[in-house]
Amino acid sequence: MHSVERIGRYRLERRLGTGAFGTVWLAHDDDLDAPVAVKVLAENWAHRLDVRERFLSEARLLRKAGSPRVVQVHDIGELPDGRPYFVMEYADAGTLADLFAAG
Repeated sequence: MHSVERIGRYRLERRLGTGAFGTVWLAHDDDLDAPVAVKVLAENWAHRLDVRERFLSEARLLRKAGSPRVVQVHDIGELPDGRPYFVMEYADAGTLADLFAAG
C-alpha cells in the first residue's frame, strides 16, 4: 500500500494511476463529503526545481481553464517530505481511450 493515508483533510482511498511524474489517488474530502483526485509528484522528482515548477504549472493551468471538459483544481499543497500535490474534482467517466471507443 502507500505510506501516507491522509493529506490534510483528504483521506486516500486507492491509487487511480501512476505515471512518469506522479501518482493520482482517489481520495475523500472530509470537509465537503465528496470524492476528489489527488495528484502527488513522484519522490524521485521532488528535488528537481524545474520538474516541481512544471508540476505546479499544470495545476495552475487546469485551474484557469474554466471549462466543463477540464477537471477543476480545488487545492494545492506540499507534503511533509516536500513533495507538492494538487487536488482536483474526481472525474468518473472512464479514460480518454474509453470515451473514444464509445464514440
